Amino acid sequence: MIRSFLLLVAVLVAVTPVNAAKRRSRHIVYRPVTRIVTTRTVTTPATTTPANAAPKATENVNPPKSPLQVWAETEAKMMVARRFKGHVRGAPMGTFVGVGFSMSGRVVTCVGSGQLVAQATLKGPDGFYHVRVWR
Repeated sequence: MIRSFLLLVAVLVAVTPVNAAKRRSRHIVYRPVTRIVTTRTVTTPATTTPANAAPKATENVNPPKSPLQVWAETEAKMMVARRFKGHVRGAPMGTFVGVGFSMSGRVVTCVGSGQLVAQATLKGPDGFYHVRVWR
């Protein structure tokens, strides 16, 4: 009697996490972590501007990439160069990295918990290589 009770408890414990994982939402929201950089207006006096050069009214400044975004892009480039469809190097400290490969361009990687902080997809000669980083 005790054996059948323990067997029943073991089966219920083994089945419960699988059902809980099936109910979990797989919807991913990509929120890149970047600083906000504004555009500034540059004005020059008319007396110092050469006659043949047009003055610049605005200067566009590209926001700097986060270190994790640079890391993800480098990882994807290394995967394409080696035609390797897995992890090339270890993940940065405190992050979870999902890598994947697809022929159609659909992003297929492991799903981490937390916030998605970097994502890179590169087209290689045989398909698309994907890297996503969560913190």
